[in-house]
Amino acid sequence: MRFMKRLLTAVYLYLGIFFALCLICWILTGEEPAALIAGISAAAGVESVIAGCMRMREMQEERRRDQDG
Repeated sequence: MRFMKRLLTAVYLYLGIFFALCLICWILTGEEPAALIAGISAAAGVESVIAGCMRMREMQEERRRDQDG
């Protein structure tokens, strides 16, 4: 659980910095790396869905333990 929180924090921090740099690049040059942004966004979306599924599974296991004990 602790590892997952660290991983998610690192991923979202990376995304924030990446998008801030893309915004600065767009302001300065007027061009944006659209394909790169789309790829990074898609990868982050998949990661978020997987993390959500893992969290739901953990919550179900906790409920089962509470019901049994």
